Amino acid sequence: MKVLTFEEFQQRTNEVIKAQRIFVGSGITKNITTAFTLYQEILADEQFDLFVTNKQTPFANITRPLCSECNEELKLDPAPRLVNGEEFLSTWICSNCGAEFYTKKTPRQWYEELK
Repeated sequence: MKVLTFEEFQQRTNEVIKAQRIFVGSGITKNITTAFTLYQEILADEQFDLFVTNKQTPFANITRPLCSECNEELKLDPAPRLVNGEEFLSTWICSNCGAEFYTKKTPRQWYEELK
């Protein structure tokens, strides 16, 4: 299985964000998989695999932070978020307990720090 470079991962993430803004934000669908499929069929210049596994991301061989709630390894959500009027550039999420840890660092900054 091919591990994506950081640039390939970032490009794919940007395409998913565009799909979300266009198709979820407009109310056409609430399903991101459907939105991404529509985006690729209608607007994308390049076709991507629909799903990316954890083994393909640039973070695949990097030790990630552990959740302070349950001690599981966290996953990085690279989408910026606005929380209570404050912008965060990425979020560490625990898939075990659902805890979210907002951060002012970009995914690239985290990658450089953790590699």
